Amino acid sequence: MTRARSLVTGAVVLLSSVLVWGCGSSLTACKAGSTCNAVAGSYGVDTTQTQGSCDFTPYTLPSTLTVQQNADLTQVSVGILDQVNQQSLELTGPLYAPSSSAKTDLGTISLTRRTSRLATAGSSTQVDLQIILSASVTNDKDKSGNYILSGSLATMNIPSGTAGAKSCTVTVSFSASMPAP
Repeated sequence: MTRARSLVTGAVVLLSSVLVWGCGSSLTACKAGSTCNAVAGSYGVDTTQTQGSCDFTPYTLPSTLTVQQNADLTQVSVGILDQVNQQSLELTGPLYAPSSSAKTDLGTISLTRRTSRLATAGSSTQVDLQIILSASVTNDKDKSGNYILSGSLATMNIPSGTAGAKSCTVTVSFSASMPAP
């Protein structure tokens, strides 16, 4: 049962990556001192669009997404909202180098975390969830002078291995901005 669960989890993560980044794309972690751009700051969420509906409460975005970076600019962290527990959940991982040579491309964030919690507030049902935040950061200085953070936040349940258990995903596509430093 554990092996089947691992295979399903792997398939869900792989499918999510393909859906977000497409086939054939590869991300390269930026290297300190050479390919890392400063992307930290408070991005006001401008637009959101939610797709999917499941039997669990998905993680959501705050009205302001705060992106933090470590001193050598190689790691980022972003806080999202857990509406069930009424608290923030921190997602942390590498900043990926710009995917093009365009000066407006500042980098890519792809953060994944697995967690367990109650399905909804007041529920007694425990669910295992995979959370994936994928976004690109661009400098829109020619138009608005803002840094633009655009991407998606996916929350998916990981089936328990019980016969008939199915995976379900809620995805929030978003665009957020902040004045360029």
